Amino acid sequence: MSADDLQREVLSRHSALNQALGDYVFNFVTMGAQLAACLQSHLPEERLCRWLQMIQLRAPGRDRFPFSESLVAALLNMEPHTALLAMRVLDHAGLIEYRDHQVRVLDQQGLRDGCCECLSLFQERFSRLQNPSRPAAARA
Repeated sequence: MSADDLQREVLSRHSALNQALGDYVFNFVTMGAQLAACLQSHLPEERLCRWLQMIQLRAPGRDRFPFSESLVAALLNMEPHTALLAMRVLDHAGLIEYRDHQVRVLDQQGLRDGCCECLSLFQERFSRLQNPSRPAAARA
């Protein structure tokens, strides 16, 4: 689809594509705003628990995955050595095992309990992105 065709379809009339794109943009922007608020409001360990939970929810059945210090630093918006401290806190608490740039989840419930409340908000928005609202005509 050309950019002109997309613009004409989205801006000129109400359609299923218009609704889907609007829903996607709204949910995506809302997730970005929630992420910014989370970075300012919650402890690094809470945010790390949330990220680990989000990863596990998208890779069911896996309890081990690659996770470098630089990735943790980027996710937590911190210097690598500071982000590594958050990893060590979770490691010492028995929630994860971190060895050779690999994370193994040891206590799924403990990670869930350690998350900030943003996990449920992100999950709700992610679900909306995966299952966009149907047009009113299709709901009837």
